[in-house]
Amino acid sequence: MPRGRQTRRKVFTVTEKLEVVKRYLNEGESFYSLGKSCGAQGNQVCRWVANHELLKQAAQRSPQAATVSIGRPVTNLDVEEQVLEYYNVLRDDDVAISTKMLKLKALNIDPTFRGGYTSALTSWHPSSDSSWPEDVVGT
Repeated sequence: MPRGRQTRRKVFTVTEKLEVVKRYLNEGESFYSLGKSCGAQGNQVCRWVANHELLKQAAQRSPQAATVSIGRPVTNLDVEEQVLEYYNVLRDDDVAISTKMLKLKALNIDPTFRGGYTSALTSWHPSSDSSWPEDVVGT
C-alpha cells in the first residue's frame, strides 16, 4: 500500500497569494484561518505576508506566475542569440523543437555555458535585448 499524500499539492499564483495577503492586512484574520480557507499552511501565509512587496512586483511582471523568482540571469548573450537563431531556423522549417535540442546547441556553441551542465539549463528566460517567443520561455 502506498504511503504519503495521494493528492497533488496546490500551486498558488502570485495573484492568489496577494488576495490572501490583502485579506490579512484588511480584515486582520489569523494566518491559520486564512490558510485553512485557501488550502495553505498558516506558516506559508505568514511568508506571503513577509514577501508582500516581492509578490506585488512579480504580479506586475506576470500575474499568473507561481513564484516571485525571475530565474537565472542571462550569462552569455551571444550564445543565447545564436540559440535563438537556431530555434527560428528550425521553426521556419516546421521541425519539432525540444528543450534538450536547445540545451545541446548552447553547449555545442560554448562548452562552458552555465558551467557545461545541461542540468543548469532547465529553462530559457529572455534578456531585455532578445526576442524569445513566449512558448520557449519556461520550457
